[in-house]
Amino acid sequence: MLSLENISANIAGISVLRSITVQLMRGSIVAVVGRNGAGKTTLLRLIMGFLPGHGGRVLL
Repeated sequence: MLSLENISANIAGISVLRSITVQLMRGSIVAVVGRNGAGKTTLLRLIMGFLPGHGGRVLL
C-alpha cells in the first residue's frame, strides 16, 4: 500500500499542494486527472521523492 498523509508541497515559495491524504492499495490502477497547473506532476514527483514534501509523510 502507498499512503500519503497530510502531505503538502511548495515550489518557489508558492504552495501548490495542501494537505493531500490518499491510500492506494497494491495492484490498484489509478488515474491522476485535472486541469493544467492542478498539481498532477507535482504529486507524482512527491511520491517518487524528486520533490521534498512539507509536513505530512509518504509511506510504502
